[in-house]
Amino acid sequence: MRTREEEWNAILDEYRPPHLPGGRATEEMWRMLSAAYNDPTFRALYPSLSTWSLTVSDADSFADIKDEFPAISAASGEYRVLAWPHREGICLFLTSDALEAVEFAAELIEDRRATTSENGL
Repeated sequence: MRTREEEWNAILDEYRPPHLPGGRATEEMWRMLSAAYNDPTFRALYPSLSTWSLTVSDADSFADIKDEFPAISAASGEYRVLAWPHREGICLFLTSDALEAVEFAAELIEDRRATTSENGL
């Protein structure tokens, strides 16, 4: 079982340049993952990747990840912040800038965490 930091490092190592043409480790994914890792909100959470999306959770291990925060996807030069729970086709924000997507998602995560702690959940 990896810690949050170990999981971030494993993901970054997998997607680090150089990127092979047609591979799943793309420049878009690298930009998104780098921006997320450098953001304090994202870096404090446990990361998980699906094909083109990054999800984060307050979980302490992969097995405990819950679908509670927005995800960010990177494909074809676009970054989408996806709603939670994750439903196909629900995009909250679309941009060509990875940092913008991360910042938008981080604000949503912080708002959700604040609301959750205020409600005692």
